[in-house]
Amino acid sequence: MRRFASLLAPSMMRSGATRTGAAVSASASAPLKQSRSAVSASSSFTSNSSLTHPTNTANDMHKRTFADEAPARFVPKPVFSSFKVYKSKSALDVSVSRATLQWNNPDPAMRRYLKLKRAGGLCFTFATGENKSYDWTGSEMITLSVNELGDLLSFFQDKSASEMKVYHDPGLGSQAQGQVRKELVIKRIGAGKPGYFFNFSVTGSDRGGSPSSQQRRMSIAVSEGESQVMQSIIQQAIPAMLALNFKPTIFMEEEAAEKQE
Repeated sequence: MRRFASLLAPSMMRSGATRTGAAVSASASAPLKQSRSAVSASSSFTSNSSLTHPTNTANDMHKRTFADEAPARFVPKPVFSSFKVYKSKSALDVSVSRATLQWNNPDPAMRRYLKLKRAGGLCFTFATGENKSYDWTGSEMITLSVNELGDLLSFFQDKSASEMKVYHDPGLGSQAQGQVRKELVIKRIGAGKPGYFFNFSVTGSDRGGSPSSQQRRMSIAVSEGESQVMQSIIQQAIPAMLALNFKPTIFMEEEAAEKQE
């Protein structure tokens, strides 16, 4: 652009039209700037790198709120979704439980970053029903931790293993210990048939009220293809459960405490 302007300037000065030359130079540089901006915009749009994502461009940096600039309850809007398996008399909902983060310092003036307080997990919610109508209000849920999900992936891949068992006591370490017991048993269908049986039983009730010794049992068959989807979900979700992804969903400890009350 400088070379183009230098070529125009002598000719314009000889003709005594310096102002006109400046106007021509400005109008000539405008399309050049537009073309460069168009090329840069198209390159950032077609690139798959996170560095060229629209939210990471210099023009949008001032719109972003970082942890040290955010208020105490900075919670972006998350997206809730799940994978569902429907059978004739039962259904299974598989969803991700978010990681809980906390500030590095309780003093607002000293807050610089967020750290992991509690890892997330994968929630398996079982419901009974028939004729495509399921009782989700009376469903039962068990949440597998990151380590248990690692065991589940190993079980899926080890064809010699016949079953996997997970035991949970929601009241472990508290006065409610032993009042509710949850057991998830995952078995291969066997007999040359691919797929799995997810057998879930709950003894007692964690829905409030007086303790009960009643046991509920729920079972659902999961095909090999459905188990492949579960494996993909687990592998993709584990980094987010540990807040290791680049843009973790922030779930502040204050909000977690409110939901537990």
